[in-house]
Amino acid sequence: MLSILLELAHQNGLEIAFIDWLENANHFCNSLVDRIVPGKFSPAGNALVQAQLGYEDELMIMCEEYALWAIQTNSEKVKSVLSFAGADNTTVLAPDISKFREIKLRLLNGSHTFSAALASLAGFTTVKEAMADASFNNFIRRLMQEAIIPAIESETITASEAKSFAAAVIDRYSNPYVDHLWANICTQSASKMVTRNLQLLTNYADRFGEPSPFMSLGLAAQILYMNTSLEADGKYYGTLNGKKYLVTDQHAALYRQAWQQADASKAVNIILQAEELWGTNLSKFPGLTASVTSWIQLLQQEGAAAAMQAALGEKLLSTNEE
Repeated sequence: MLSILLELAHQNGLEIAFIDWLENANHFCNSLVDRIVPGKFSPAGNALVQAQLGYEDELMIMCEEYALWAIQTNSEKVKSVLSFAGADNTTVLAPDISKFREIKLRLLNGSHTFSAALASLAGFTTVKEAMADASFNNFIRRLMQEAIIPAIESETITASEAKSFAAAVIDRYSNPYVDHLWANICTQSASKMVTRNLQLLTNYADRFGEPSPFMSLGLAAQILYMNTSLEADGKYYGTLNGKKYLVTDQHAALYRQAWQQADASKAVNIILQAEELWGTNLSKFPGLTASVTSWIQLLQQEGAAAAMQAALGEKLLSTNEE
């Protein structure tokens, strides 16, 4: 941030005194906020909350109870100014916040992206609705515990803290008061799969020499979800149980072109080999192409519920194993 401001100051010919003040009288802290904020209340919900509060707030939005604000600093002065950080455990001051970003990106955002298309194909509208289903709930748990956590565990991220965060994610996903739409989570799913989950796929392949069935199923569902048609309005639509859904994704054309092969194995090969999407050739990952292809075929033939049961192998993970 400081380098950007300094560049702008020089470009605009600002005086040396200002640049000196900018560099020496200010602190620029990287930060990370983790909180699900679905947006505005419904009219009925808004009226109810305002009646409880006793005043009107036209800017009021809903959010979950969980909150994390990680602020990167090793300055004692900054710590003294940000004294509110000691009020509770929702604000963390640390010299390096990359660990918090990695845990959130992979376990919260990554599990969302691995499961969003699968949930949509299973007919779920909201996250809380999906979490009320035993198979889906168990799929999310095992995705995080058996695939994502082993892929991110490192010298800086312990299995214990990753499991603790994963347990919190389960609670957050199950929040009955938050209507988090899978359709929104599916927006730009191709780019999200790259930024959130490519490193997970890579780490898992490097560490175990084979794909995770949970990651492969999630990727397969996303590829199938992106099987669309280009309509007269210039937008891409998929079809599920006779109903159309809009696909908003900058890579929609690439997926559509792949699916025009009308064969799942060919479509998977084209997509996994698309270096313009992934920045690498995913077909080089041991067993990934075959695994994703088999999951897509099962999704097409028997549906998402059957695919989840196959991935789970009928083994349910109890809450005591979290």
